[in-house]
Amino acid sequence: MEFILDKAAKFVEKKDGDNNKQSSPSTQVYKLFSKGTNPVEVTIRLDLKESETARFYKEFWKLRQQHSLAMVYKEIKDDIISFLRLYRLAKAQHMSPEDVVKLLATVSKTDGLRSFQYKWSGSIMK
Repeated sequence: MEFILDKAAKFVEKKDGDNNKQSSPSTQVYKLFSKGTNPVEVTIRLDLKESETARFYKEFWKLRQQHSLAMVYKEIKDDIISFLRLYRLAKAQHMSPEDVVKLLATVSKTDGLRSFQYKWSGSIMK
């Protein structure tokens, strides 16, 4: 009887091993992103290069139908820190995106930012 149980256990181990084949790198990455893991952690866990993780992240956005996010990133790339700073400043002032556009349009109608700052004595830009 013990012999049969040993054989059955080995069969189950072998079958489980076949079903648990190593997932492709993209599948592993997408699973981690789906769980909310950030790109740095994904890079470390899976020992990927930054460029690979970035590529998979953009693909993940597209798969989740976040095309606009991918397009924004493609356009602003390394300026994302400044973009986020502008967003956070506007949000803190309870400004809508349209308010920001109007403010920038107003500034551009003057002689530029320096003239605008001088005119308002820096009170808006502090």
